[in-house]
Amino acid sequence: MDRDEAEALCSAGVLDAACAAFALRRETLKQLDDYEGCANLVWQAQRGVEPVFLRVSFRPERTAALIQAELDFVLYLAGHGVRVARPLPSVSGALIEPLGP
Repeated sequence: MDRDEAEALCSAGVLDAACAAFALRRETLKQLDDYEGCANLVWQAQRGVEPVFLRVSFRPERTAALIQAELDFVLYLAGHGVRVARPLPSVSGALIEPLGP
């Protein structure tokens, strides 16, 4: 899937699903600028009153296992005193939620 297809999917309901899955306030979503070749689309949002970021990965080589490994590493760093942005779980407690087709 390319960036244009991913953005079309996001505007066609994936963002609504993401907001429901992660308890984000839909009206607060603001897409951040990206660059050619990046593997994610990123939005700033609010979860309650807390500012958060939503990352949507769309490239086929970015498997759930690879993303989970990245999140595990970030959590490891946080657990060992490194200041990082911790991933937030979804409403169901998962760090990764499949949202598209």
